[in-house]
Amino acid sequence: MIVKRVFFSNNKFKSVPTVLGHCENLEMISFKFCKITDVPMDSLSARLKWIVLTGNHLSQLPKDFGALSSLRKLSLAGNQITNLPESMSRCRALELIRIGANAFTNDPTVMYPWLLTLPVLAWYGDAGNPFSLTHGENSVPEILPEKINLLIAEKIGQSPSSEVFRADIDGVTRAVKLFRGGLTSDGYPIDDMRAGIVAGNHSNLVGVVGHFKDLKDESGKLRDGLVLEFKSKEYRALGNPPSFESITRDTFDATKRLPLSVIFNIAQGISYACAHLHRLG
Repeated sequence: MIVKRVFFSNNKFKSVPTVLGHCENLEMISFKFCKITDVPMDSLSARLKWIVLTGNHLSQLPKDFGALSSLRKLSLAGNQITNLPESMSRCRALELIRIGANAFTNDPTVMYPWLLTLPVLAWYGDAGNPFSLTHGENSVPEILPEKINLLIAEKIGQSPSSEVFRADIDGVTRAVKLFRGGLTSDGYPIDDMRAGIVAGNHSNLVGVVGHFKDLKDESGKLRDGLVLEFKSKEYRALGNPPSFESITRDTFDATKRLPLSVIFNIAQGISYACAHLHRLG
């Protein structure tokens, strides 16, 4: 049997087992929410494309980490990392790096000028570090949980970090985003909420109407989140979640075709939204 992917999340591992380094066909390892403090270089197969170590107790990566020339996705949010090995500059296949909610006291993109020059890097997240506290000028009202009538049967979106439901608030249909826990893939829920609020209003962004604390979900758990504009069903998602093969990239219906004019309008809307965000810093 050829093993390509292994999942050991939510266990009591303190170190990534070195036996995995002998699995020559291994492409993905996941030790999410374990107790990992050590990642021996011998435990990392040279063919690895995807490493998930979210929510552990790591303070550093192996010095020779750059030997993983096939690595495309690296998830390290929720650890205690203070620096990156310089050898990582050789990880030229990296498409996604998540180092939010760690212990960086200085901006890694300044500490390591090579970081944002990696040729195919398309996703970089470092929110929730000591250096990355943000202060925005925009604000939205806090909405009392008792005003939110959550329609549990109408889940309209989800991610590993959150769920979005249709809701009724004072007779107006809204979308309510509930965070699943105290750590997201890219930092903490407060980082996500703060970014959405600071982004302000723009015709090409989903507007944030308010935020809330301690809303009780169907299981009785208290959760924080955002109240968003509700977009009607005439809006449809273009992309589906990534696959094990695409790793970082959305997957698409190969039979779906769009007119050039629609593609142009989408690209123009994205550019307007990006310019708006850039102006806000």
